[in-house]
Amino acid sequence: MPDGPSESPDTGPIIFTENIQKLFPIKKGVFGKTVAYVHAVDGVTLSIRKG
Repeated sequence: MPDGPSESPDTGPIIFTENIQKLFPIKKGVFGKTVAYVHAVDGVTLSIRKG
């Protein structure tokens, strides 16, 4: 019998996201036309497990 803590059969992540992307528009001119984007986060993967 193992001495460590018992693990549940489902040991996968409780939260999983893949390829997160957050862009902020750069606007110029009187009418606020979007001319470019600032890439705050691009292509991030996040996995959170219990514990």
